[in-house]
Amino acid sequence: MGDGLGIYDEAAKGCCAFFATSFFLPSQEEMLNMPAEIKKNSNQYQVDSGLNGTLAAIDAAQKFGLKKIIQTSSVAAISPTSAKAGQGPADAPYSEKNWNDVAKLGYMNYFYAKRMGEKRMFDWKKDNPSGPAIASLQFAVATGPPQQARIGSSTSFFAGLLKMDLGPFFLPINLWLVDIRDVARAHVHVLEHDKGEGRFVVSPSHDPKETMWSLERVSKLFISQAKFQDYPVAEIPLPKFVFRLLANNLPGIDAGILELVEPTPGFDGTKITRELGFEYKHANMTKSLIETAEGIVEVGGADVGKTTIAVCAVLFAIAFFILIGLITIPVLYCVDSGDSSASGASGASGGGGEIGFSQKGGKAD
Repeated sequence: MGDGLGIYDEAAKGCCAFFATSFFLPSQEEMLNMPAEIKKNSNQYQVDSGLNGTLAAIDAAQKFGLKKIIQTSSVAAISPTSAKAGQGPADAPYSEKNWNDVAKLGYMNYFYAKRMGEKRMFDWKKDNPSGPAIASLQFAVATGPPQQARIGSSTSFFAGLLKMDLGPFFLPINLWLVDIRDVARAHVHVLEHDKGEGRFVVSPSHDPKETMWSLERVSKLFISQAKFQDYPVAEIPLPKFVFRLLANNLPGIDAGILELVEPTPGFDGTKITRELGFEYKHANMTKSLIETAEGIVEVGGADVGKTTIAVCAVLFAIAFFILIGLITIPVLYCVDSGDSSASGASGASGGGGEIGFSQKGGKAD
C-alpha cells in the first residue's frame, strides 16, 4: 500500500476543515473480493490504511490552508486498558485520558489500528503546533437507521439478528451504544466551536441500564415488536465455550472479540457537554434500536422469513470437531496411561482393573 499523499487534494480545495472519517473495515463479503495480497496481510493493511489516511488528511489540510481536522476515531482507541482489567460497568468509566494498551497487531486489530491512527495525528500536532487545529471523537457501537444498502460494522450486529446470520443463535457479547445521529451532530459541533480541539468521547451515559446492551437484550426487544414478527430474529445465545473455540481456532477471526464477552466499564461523554455545550438528542437507546431495525428493513438489509441457517450448521460442525479434537487427544492419552498402569497393578494384585478405571476417571476430571 502506498502512502496515499495527495489522494484528498481535489476534495480539500476550497474547504475550511477536514472530517477524516475513512478507515479500512470491509464487510465479510467485501473481504472475500479483496486482492489476495490484502487478504494475506489484512491486519497490517488495516493498520497502514489508518496511518496513511491520517497523514493524507494532514497533508491536504496543510496544502490548502484548512483550519481544523476532525478525526472520526473510536472508543477502540481508549479501551480496554490493562489498568482496568477485570472491571465492570459499576466501575469508573473510560474517558479521553485513556489509551488502549491491550490491542496489538493481530489481536483486537481494529482497536490497535484506531489507536495508532489517532496517536499519529496527535503526535504530528505536537511536532507542528502552528498547523491546523486537531480534534478526535471517540464513540462506541453506533445505532440509528442506516442511509444506504451497505450495512456497516456497527449496524451488522443488529442486521445479523434480524436475518439470523448464525441461525437461531447470536454472539454472547455486550455492547455500549450511541446513536449515530448524535455522533454526526457532535462532529459538526466540534468543527464550529472555537474550543473544539483535543479528544472528545461521544456517549450520552455510562449507566449500563441505558447504554450497555447485550445482543440478548437487543434480541428480546426486536422479538417484542409486532412490526418484526415476520423476521426470523435470532433468540438463542451462542454458548460461550463454543464462541471461545471458534474465536481461538478459526482462521480469519480476531480472538480479541472475546474481550466483549464480559461487561466492561462504560464511557464518560460529559466533556463535550461540559466544555463545548453539546446536547445529546437521541439518548433513548430503546427507541434508537427500534429505528435501527426499521432502517435495516427499509434498505433491504433483512428479508421476511429468510435465514442463513446453513451458516450456523457449518460453524457448529467446525466447533464440534474442534471440541472433539481437544477432548479426544487428552482422553486417549489418559486411557493409554490408565491401561498401562492397570496392567502393571493387575500383575501385583487382583485389583488392577479397578485401579486403572480410577486413574482414567481422575484424569478425565
